[in-house]
Amino acid sequence: MKRRKMLELSTLAGFSAAGLSLAAPWFSGIGHAQNNNGKFWIFITANGGWDPRFHFDPTLNVEQNRIYTDIGKTGNISFATIDATPDEFGLDEGQESAYLNPERFVERFGKRLTVLNGVDTSTNNHDAGQRAVTCGSIQEGLPAMGAMLAATYGADMPLPFVSFGGYDKTFDLAPLSRIGSTNLLRDLAAPNLLNPQDDNPTRYHTDATWDRLRTAQQERLAELLDGQGLPKLQRSMGALIDARATDGQLSALQVPTPIDLPGNLNGAENLVRSGQLAVSGFKSGLAVAANLSIGGFDTHGNHDQNQRRSIIQLLTGVGALMDVIEDEGMTDSVYVVIGSDFGRTPHYNGDGNGSGKDHWPVTSYLVMGPGVPGDRVIGATTNEQTARNIDPKSLDAGDSGTKLTPGQIHSALRKLADIDPDVASAYPVVGDELPLFS
Repeated sequence: MKRRKMLELSTLAGFSAAGLSLAAPWFSGIGHAQNNNGKFWIFITANGGWDPRFHFDPTLNVEQNRIYTDIGKTGNISFATIDATPDEFGLDEGQESAYLNPERFVERFGKRLTVLNGVDTSTNNHDAGQRAVTCGSIQEGLPAMGAMLAATYGADMPLPFVSFGGYDKTFDLAPLSRIGSTNLLRDLAAPNLLNPQDDNPTRYHTDATWDRLRTAQQERLAELLDGQGLPKLQRSMGALIDARATDGQLSALQVPTPIDLPGNLNGAENLVRSGQLAVSGFKSGLAVAANLSIGGFDTHGNHDQNQRRSIIQLLTGVGALMDVIEDEGMTDSVYVVIGSDFGRTPHYNGDGNGSGKDHWPVTSYLVMGPGVPGDRVIGATTNEQTARNIDPKSLDAGDSGTKLTPGQIHSALRKLADIDPDVASAYPVVGDELPLFS
């Protein structure tokens, strides 16, 4: 078959967006660029619903904040003056610089950061909120933006969209690679090596024998596919053929030595290690987009302590990731979009120190990347933590205009990324296009 027959299957009438899962885009016209445009994207989800009042939408309203008594500001970006002590993260006295609180984060990255406050997600549901972060809609049926990027720019890549958590549905628009282990990825990149971590690894087979085995596997699969009449099995087998035809490209992946952070900054460490693999995939020409995630934000109890620590873990991990991107010489190539399911209520659910906050639809996004205006805050909330309107042209907060929504944010992100028009029109988001990143 062979390749022609397999490609013909992808255009059979009646196939929808949930059809073939091939390295090539599933329907004709998608994927106007077969190679990457030199830009890469990382989407980070703070799982559980963060509290923007504890980072870059601060307030001194005591009903919403019981732990800090002044608001800091660097440039145009205001921040909550939350902090920790070294011992809270198992660090020695004087090691405060090992982690980032909001103040140190904005000091380091504020000139590259756009903060979007007062984003109305219209949901208190975790699943819907996590969809909104990476696809721009709380409704089911839209792929994550990473899949759109993969279809547009990564059609010939073996790992165009990698995910370490968060909403990552593709609807077979592009292949998805869920990766949970550095060692697993190393093994996949070198399947003929007994232990790829050895300096002089032992091979299972000679190179010539390995090539013959791979050729025989592909021919055998093609023969089986020729005799298969069930569409579901045709799709699965076609995807396997295509994957095996490109898996040799994984040998180009340089799996990095995992970063070790001091103390018990485990959330930050896991985040940056996932980011290392994503950046390595970008630099190796194997990937174009990645989802990362970090948990600990669903603070229905003990909100002040747990939310504060989780925010610091997140900012520390993002800061370490930005260092990785800079060390790899990719500062002008990588976009980072950070969001959460939703926000937390504008009041505590109890009077004691262990009380928490519940789900609230108004939240924030953080965006950095080449061409994204820095030292910029768009959108705002009222003292009651409701979203204020913004003017569609000036983006100034006021009484008239429009509320900022995930759909509007993703519409602007799609424009910034120059997503293939056929992909974008197949999966529209709701909301006027706003000049958020111009």
